[in-house]
Amino acid sequence: TCSIKDQTNRVDEFIKTESQVYHMESDKSKRGLILFSDGSSLKRVNQEGQVFHITGKATTKGYKDGKDGDARFNKITGFVQIPLRKSWAVVVADKDNDCLRVVDRLRKQKVRTFAGQCRQPGFKNSILDLEKGLFNKPHSIIADMKAENQLVITDKSNDAVRMISYPPYKPGEKIGLSGNLTTLFKSAVRLHSPRGIVQSMPSGDYYISVIQAIVILRYSDHKVSYMTPHPGITYPYEMIFVSDTHMLAGSVTFLTLISSTHVTRLCSRANKKYPFVPGNLYNSSCRMDYPYSLLLSADRLYVGQRVAINVISSAGE
Repeated sequence: TCSIKDQTNRVDEFIKTESQVYHMESDKSKRGLILFSDGSSLKRVNQEGQVFHITGKATTKGYKDGKDGDARFNKITGFVQIPLRKSWAVVVADKDNDCLRVVDRLRKQKVRTFAGQCRQPGFKNSILDLEKGLFNKPHSIIADMKAENQLVITDKSNDAVRMISYPPYKPGEKIGLSGNLTTLFKSAVRLHSPRGIVQSMPSGDYYISVIQAIVILRYSDHKVSYMTPHPGITYPYEMIFVSDTHMLAGSVTFLTLISSTHVTRLCSRANKKYPFVPGNLYNSSCRMDYPYSLLLSADRLYVGQRVAINVISSAGE
């Protein structure tokens, strides 16, 4: 067992993995399954712990388009599922190839470039043609919850947050190619090395993890507000918001993953003068092996680590 705040929870190993699990999501194409990145590959797992390979190879880095699992990536640090032809495609942040790739799950897991110029790092916006833009270590990617056909990306080595807007896809069209790549915010001082990103509703503001702090990029005017750096926050990766009704919630507004081997809860309190002042950083005995990613599913918190996925649940289960 372990304790987050004052609540005792049970920790179990869910599955072993081959490499780092940088991101996880509930699989939108099949209920009950979890989609996760395993190093340079994409996989999914059912509730019994049976793993299914989708594409890439966990411990073999490279660059290759292909289908039926034959494609190669160079560290998948984030992905997002987007609707396509009554199913779902997966747009992945192929971090060390400096581009976004897309997996078409209806066409034998066919992989191709979605945005950026793979293996050509740089910084460049683009209009109409997504493959003319440039990234430098894109890390995380989310779908904008306030606008359709819009993605938001943390561009780590450019110290930037980028946005992609694309038209709805028509039958027979290729995924990607058409769309705009713009920059919401860029600053080596105020947004140094951004990694995780999560969107708060209904405001639409983005919470972004940087080296030793959490920053807020306001949706309304694209200005950045700092949550005061906390000595206990060291290299945060992913964050998830926790609803008040969840067994892990209590008074906590969101849960953040700290890569210093702990899963930690951070309570954000608001006031009129300083709306983003951080509250208590709750110490945790939930020690992990380099935790990277989080997924909240039913009454369980899945934690992606260096070579495993653990699950934290109520001690009474």
